Amino acid sequence: MAATCTPLPAQNDPPAKPHWAFQPLSQEVPPAGGDRHPIDAFIRARLHPAGLSPAPSADRTTLIRRLFFDLHGLPPSPEQVNAFRASHDPQAYSKLVDDLLGSPRYGERWAQHWLDLVRYADTHGFEVNTERPNAWPYRDYVIRAFNEDLPYNQFIFQQLAGDSVGEDAATGFLVASAVLLPGQIGKDDASKRLARQDALDEIIMATGDTFLALSIGCARCHEHKFDPVSQRDYYTMQAFFAGVEYGERPLRDPAVEARLAGLNERIATLRKRLDGIEPRAS
Repeated sequence: MAATCTPLPAQNDPPAKPHWAFQPLSQEVPPAGGDRHPIDAFIRARLHPAGLSPAPSADRTTLIRRLFFDLHGLPPSPEQVNAFRASHDPQAYSKLVDDLLGSPRYGERWAQHWLDLVRYADTHGFEVNTERPNAWPYRDYVIRAFNEDLPYNQFIFQQLAGDSVGEDAATGFLVASAVLLPGQIGKDDASKRLARQDALDEIIMATGDTFLALSIGCARCHEHKFDPVSQRDYYTMQAFFAGVEYGERPLRDPAVEARLAGLNERIATLRKRLDGIEPRAS
């Protein structure tokens, strides 16, 4: 007699169609419609076949309340509502948007979404909910980045390697998540190694969630079941962050200042060399 093995259902499935999120970006031509914004043209193109029509224009009271709640998270005062309703300035709406975006309240409101994503908190949580009195510089960095409209590529770079360009507070991203405190870790070597792996896992998961939109933590123990992330990918990424340690240190101590001055001097020298090369190359 010979044993037979029936493949699992997943093994009989046809190859999965590549997910749209992993396809190269393409430039789509907006449908005709004469809308003020291309996004509106795409929305209208889907509304019409479904037998739907846009909602009527909102009145001024609704508009100002929407703007305040969206951009500041708080309602406007009665005086602000009355002034907006009474204004005959055709640019009143645009000016109000600019005023709200220019307020410090904007960064405080929208930074909260990012801080939630990276698991920032002023305490460690769990049953030993000790305070993190020096976590705030990273929070303030994120608020400042939103208010200064920091380009996204710089926002990413500074949070992953800000200590190399003098933005030490930005690297709080790497250690924003809660981890076990020294008193919660066993004294044996196995417990210490496990705690270290757990800390690195928090860094990797935060990086994957925020910048890659992937829950790559599954690959810590096995090949990812849904996303194209292997265990090899996971531990390769872990090696990149192997030098990161949870803890506290001065943001700009004399040694860091001296190193930064040397790096800036070297950058200036290299830029001069590039300036001399570019005219010849063109």
